[in-house]
Amino acid sequence: SCTTTSPGKRWAGHWIRPSYSTLGLDLEPAALLLALGIFAQGDIMLKKMDESAGNVIGFQVIGVLDRADFVTLSEEVQTAVDEAGSARLLIDFQMYVSEEASGWAADLKFASKYHGKIEKLALVGDRKTQMDIADHLSHFYAKQTEFFSVFNRSSAWQWLKEG
Repeated sequence: SCTTTSPGKRWAGHWIRPSYSTLGLDLEPAALLLALGIFAQGDIMLKKMDESAGNVIGFQVIGVLDRADFVTLSEEVQTAVDEAGSARLLIDFQMYVSEEASGWAADLKFASKYHGKIEKLALVGDRKTQMDIADHLSHFYAKQTEFFSVFNRSSAWQWLKEG
């Protein structure tokens, strides 16, 4: 369970930054960057992380996901499954805004195809809503799912690499 503490929230031993709306901002980080024009819709929204190796792969989600992002994700996971028999996946969705309607079918297809092939899914974020999303995703995407705060990203990688 989450307990409210200052300056953020503590969940499963991890510190979570306060909601940006409590700081007087109406937009989450990625939405704010979109609004300021720092990156535009259609920029790279799914970026493979440098720490990826073998069947342990990670992606940073930036902005709005669409069908093409799930094609990219599927290709990477399929390569890991082909080479190692399974995949372990880290998704950093601190900068995630939403998913376009065009991605919904691809998202469901990805979940149904790879649920039994993704051993572990580490979700990295910094908001309560992302913890809730992680809880719901655990039933559809992987055998095991854990949420990690952005301050514990290295712990997420370590968890994925453990037996």
